[in-house]
Amino acid sequence: MKKFFYGKQNISKSDVLSVVKSLKTSVISQGTELKKIETKIAKYCRAKYCVAVSSGTAALHLSCLSLNLKKPFYGVTSPITFVATVNAMLLSGGSFDLIDIDKDDFNIDPNKLKNYIKEKLKEKKPIPKLIIPVHFAGLPARMEEIKKICNRYKIKIIEDASQALGASYNGKKIGCCKYSDITVFSLHPVKSITSGEGGLILTNSKQIYHKLLALRVNGIEKKGSKSWNHDMKNLGLNYKISEINCALANSQLERLNPFIKKRKSIAKFYKKNLNNDFFTFQKNYSNSESAFHLFIIYFKKKINLRKKNLFYAKLKKLGINLDIKYRPIQKFTYFKNNFIINKSPNSINYFKQSFCLPMYVDLKYFELERICKSVNKVAKDLGL
Repeated sequence: MKKFFYGKQNISKSDVLSVVKSLKTSVISQGTELKKIETKIAKYCRAKYCVAVSSGTAALHLSCLSLNLKKPFYGVTSPITFVATVNAMLLSGGSFDLIDIDKDDFNIDPNKLKNYIKEKLKEKKPIPKLIIPVHFAGLPARMEEIKKICNRYKIKIIEDASQALGASYNGKKIGCCKYSDITVFSLHPVKSITSGEGGLILTNSKQIYHKLLALRVNGIEKKGSKSWNHDMKNLGLNYKISEINCALANSQLERLNPFIKKRKSIAKFYKKNLNNDFFTFQKNYSNSESAFHLFIIYFKKKINLRKKNLFYAKLKKLGINLDIKYRPIQKFTYFKNNFIINKSPNSINYFKQSFCLPMYVDLKYFELERICKSVNKVAKDLGL
């Protein structure tokens, strides 16, 4: 029996050949493949600059460091995100708080952000210096509203678009940085395209760009061609990405548009064939095009943990492995024990009521039919 998982990479023969070719060159770090992926991604997103690094986490960390936020600072983000979004702020000398999600689109709610800031000002408490909106599941957050709020209060913006390469908002590609200081993508194996592991940072600021270049190589700033003349003015890290990883990313990038087209097609199939009596789906907007990194089903009726576990177990027996993305930040022991965090009830409800179905480009339509029939039947049998 074939098994299905929430995500999976697609590696072609041309990908393998590109990696092998890069291994046969004399430079396997910081070479032509690096320049190629940075140039192509910047052009694709219509951003001025791109810096490639070793992971999405590294991209978030360097982005926080590059903004030169005066310490102590704190930033805010969505509770439904991978822990790296929060860790990046903490590792940059800051703290954090959470702004709850919209119950329909599962992204950070701009109205809740506005009310949060007003409440802090009313209490004469500091407001955040940074916000990291997450384009969850590949769906762009409501950036126009967020940008207006941040402009008013002089809050820096880093878009965590780890899941959203290929998505669009207001007719422009996510990554153009129209509504932010910086945008970050991940090249993890289950993302839109992969480099094995890798991350991309985009910006339209020349100052931020040069800061990122130095931070990526231990803070070293190049002066001419002689390495002994290089200088280090700030601490940095070794977040370089190899030519091997970049070669894979460059090969994958050639198939990004077909990949996104297939993901959209899978999402359309799910929406048409899953029973609307049992499930609802992430709300999309007319001005947004999701990259569909994930496909989420949300139970219409309140379900208890026993029934949710049964739903998961029965589908697993049928070879369909569901997942939940993500466990809310406030439920992790480290964050619970060390921080006072804003209550985010919508994120808790999301966690209790949702699952991610398989979503990757290798899925065949007869397999999607099998998944839909199985999901509908188990939901019906359990009275969900």
